[in-house]
Amino acid sequence: MKSKGALWTTILCLAFILLMGSCGQGQGKKLRVCFDVGHIMDIQNGSSNLQSYVEAFLRCLTGAEKDSGLSPDDVAIEIIPSDRSQTTERSATLQRIRTEIMTGGGPDVFVCAADTELHLAVHDDRLFPYVEKAQESGFFLPLDEYLGEWKLSPWEEMSRQIMDGGKDRNGRQVLLPMTYTLPLLSFYQEDVPPCDFTGATWEDVLTGDDSALTEQVRWFWSIGYYMDVPRGDNHGTGMSFIYPEIIRTEEGALSFTEEELLNRVKDSLSAYRRLVQQETQTVSLNTLYSYDTRWDYLLCTEKRDLTILPLRNQQGGTTAVITTYCAVNRNTKQPDKAAAAVEVLLSEGMWLNSNLVTVYNYPVNQRVLTDRNADADPNSFFTNTGLTEKSFQEFLKAVEQVNAVRIPSRLDYTMEEMIREIQETIYASRPDAADEPWNAWKADFILGDVSDEKLAEIVHKYYMKLCRLVDES
Repeated sequence: MKSKGALWTTILCLAFILLMGSCGQGQGKKLRVCFDVGHIMDIQNGSSNLQSYVEAFLRCLTGAEKDSGLSPDDVAIEIIPSDRSQTTERSATLQRIRTEIMTGGGPDVFVCAADTELHLAVHDDRLFPYVEKAQESGFFLPLDEYLGEWKLSPWEEMSRQIMDGGKDRNGRQVLLPMTYTLPLLSFYQEDVPPCDFTGATWEDVLTGDDSALTEQVRWFWSIGYYMDVPRGDNHGTGMSFIYPEIIRTEEGALSFTEEELLNRVKDSLSAYRRLVQQETQTVSLNTLYSYDTRWDYLLCTEKRDLTILPLRNQQGGTTAVITTYCAVNRNTKQPDKAAAAVEVLLSEGMWLNSNLVTVYNYPVNQRVLTDRNADADPNSFFTNTGLTEKSFQEFLKAVEQVNAVRIPSRLDYTMEEMIREIQETIYASRPDAADEPWNAWKADFILGDVSDEKLAEIVHKYYMKLCRLVDES
């Protein structure tokens, strides 16, 4: 597998070089577009996410040359390898590009993924490990003067709540989200009628006063999908999404104290214990997956109307999570061409007829979002990706409740690691734990226990790690 992966990467890179010329010397007049969108199993899954993005971009450039003024011949593609078999190549590529950027050069355009869960994260950091800090540090060119002139990607068609996550503290659009996801909880409408929890906070989830809202406490714990009970989960911990921000950027510090973090863990553990002790026949699903992973298949085999509730954060809304974004290098000598390239990356042609809108990816282009749902084939098992009209309206209501936008970083992974260690510690206290070690695909860890002292010890360890990461960022 490793040798096949390395061979595939070599072939891909050679193909790009033959088609578009070398990305090194002699390419100063070409617009350098750098892709860091692969994941740790990119090649081993049998297809390449990197390849899909590059092919879609070049195909869209060809069809939009008249409006964008940019053609494939004007572009030099650069890729940052991601597969687990390419760690050496990835590290070397990242070092080279970062050095270029810090010395006043580098690619003109960046197209990057943000890992939403630990198990999808690449071995090394992404090109910009702390994107939200990079937004404030002058790495990216403000694009406000270009947005109103767009023809391929009319600004009014973009989801404004999500696009605002790409602004710096001065209100300048320095980063352009392309896709996002929402932590959601879904029910059948015949079991749970549509609910309006607008303004509800995570504190309201913990009270247990409303059964549908209380189900969201499952989001705190890292649980895999299981089919033998009505409650289904498929996500890492949503703990970091409860906080609208983890770092107070201006202060360069965590937005919560160690005591606050410990109390949050204790409260959520108690609430989860109360929840799992309740019998339920109401089918529900917690997931970060998008409509394009066959919502109907995850919950049932036929289309049914869903009640969709977004995860509540501490400020009475929900936190959108950016999964891919693009930006222009502040060092670019070709700002007009670079702005044209990012317009193509957000355009309808890039997303509507491609396979990029898949797991974890809702397009920020709202026309694409609506059209893809309307055009889903209800008779095909593999493409039955559309929601019913009632369900789709429920999803749109969830998006309207976004009051924070986050781009995951190593801080999120550290919080997930903390939750997993707590789960493993609780499970290890069970008398039968030695017979079958706990894994993330099981919810029965909750049948064990943990002392307050041990819990405080684990939280302290990870809080110190979070503080170090903030200092290093």
